[in-house]
Amino acid sequence: MKQDIRGKTALITGASAGIGKDIAIRLSNLGVNVILCARRLDALEEVKGLCAKDVNVQVYKMDLSDEKSILEVVSKLDCLDYLINNAGVAEFMPFEETPTEVFDYVYSINVRGPFILSKAVLPLLRKSSVPTIINVGSVVSNIAYEEEVAYCSSKHALLGMSKVMAKELIKEDIRVHI
Repeated sequence: MKQDIRGKTALITGASAGIGKDIAIRLSNLGVNVILCARRLDALEEVKGLCAKDVNVQVYKMDLSDEKSILEVVSKLDCLDYLINNAGVAEFMPFEETPTEVFDYVYSINVRGPFILSKAVLPLLRKSSVPTIINVGSVVSNIAYEEEVAYCSSKHALLGMSKVMAKELIKEDIRVHI
């Protein structure tokens, strides 16, 4: 049986381009209210213009490497059904040449940000009839490529975090997928 998602609300990170942009447009066309989050407001406004006109589209600047930025956006929300942790960054360089700062930055966006955001929206998801968290992984969540130590290991970490979240949150009927 297909679930009717019209009127539900989804928060999408990394909604200014790529997969996040496509998710936002497609969900809005299915009647889902969308909360678009990314670092570039100008790009988010462009995506907003591409979304369906008969749904509520909110735009927020959010920097996933900054906990304060995440919590500030969440404090403005009153309902949420779907969290789509889509934002991600990648840096490609040999292991030995990867600076610690680059490694830390990739983890701050790909793992730490989704961790903080997922925890912050739990009170909103607990009010939903279809509470769902989707963490966007990658083929490198399961395999490794050379010169991708930061990206690859961060997606492995996201996979592990998603598995733990799924086991713990299913007790409250909150679904977690990757």
